Amino acid sequence: MAGRGRQLTRALLPCLRLAKLPLCFLVGLSALFGAMVAGGTPGKETIATVFGVFLAACGAASLNSLQEKELDGAMRRTRERPLPRGEVSALFAGVQAGLLLTLALALLLAAGTAPTTLLTATAVLLYNGVYTPLKRTTSLAIVPGLLSGALPAYIGWLAGGGAPLAFAALLLFALLVLWQVPHVHLILLDNSEDYRCGQLPTLLTCLTAPGLHRLLLPWVGGLVCLMMMFAVLPLAMPIAYRIAIVANAVLLPLVLLPLAARAAREGGYRSLFLVLNLFILLHMGVVAAGRVAATPQAGTAISTMEESMEIDWAYLRKN
Repeated sequence: MAGRGRQLTRALLPCLRLAKLPLCFLVGLSALFGAMVAGGTPGKETIATVFGVFLAACGAASLNSLQEKELDGAMRRTRERPLPRGEVSALFAGVQAGLLLTLALALLLAAGTAPTTLLTATAVLLYNGVYTPLKRTTSLAIVPGLLSGALPAYIGWLAGGGAPLAFAALLLFALLVLWQVPHVHLILLDNSEDYRCGQLPTLLTCLTAPGLHRLLLPWVGGLVCLMMMFAVLPLAMPIAYRIAIVANAVLLPLVLLPLAARAAREGGYRSLFLVLNLFILLHMGVVAAGRVAATPQAGTAISTMEESMEIDWAYLRKN
């Protein structure tokens, strides 16, 4: 039995790596975050929609692995991926991508609404149909890439019952866009030599590494300001969570800036990358927990109001 388990693990691992599971987990998490900001504790249909977004991300990532097989094999950072190593065939990658995308869209249609399904398909189209081929010719490919990466949070917002053009929805979308920019910059800086020798045009083709490093500061500053804005959203949330949101946002540059200074002197941006993602995850966790904590309170308040109105109506009828 143990031998069969190891064989199954060896067979599954390339499939999971082909789908870039950690990245897709973050995509699904951002959709769940949007849903919880909109409606607090998510229901079964919302969870199904979030899972559909996760599966769509896995399918899109599998297709991206197939589209970039040659590029991945030419770069040190990506040459150990399953397709360049020959662990899976191109046919297998195409079948996996097709199955995951089909399953995702079927699940979204069954559990969600037409807008969430359409937006998920749009995100896949932007990622695989626009960003992936465009990145071979211009560094501006990052724009459709950012839009694709920000859509899952907005899809989650709609699935959670949020209004399409609410300020909180726009704030969610902007947060995911702003977070992705320093995220991408740190990947470029941590693998600068690899990207300089590679075939892809990036910001490093028109900027030096120190110049790109300096761009991190305004982007992170904007991200911090945006994170703080969640503390004043007109949504039910206990004051303690609002304070925690501000504290987390203030702490981010205090931790990040010393690490950035050391990275500029010594090189190595991996720790910055991890810290940035950790603080964003903490932010998402605090905001989501605050919305969940407020949900019973909101229900109690509504119930109390209704009881009060009934008493008032009874009093008026009596008199």
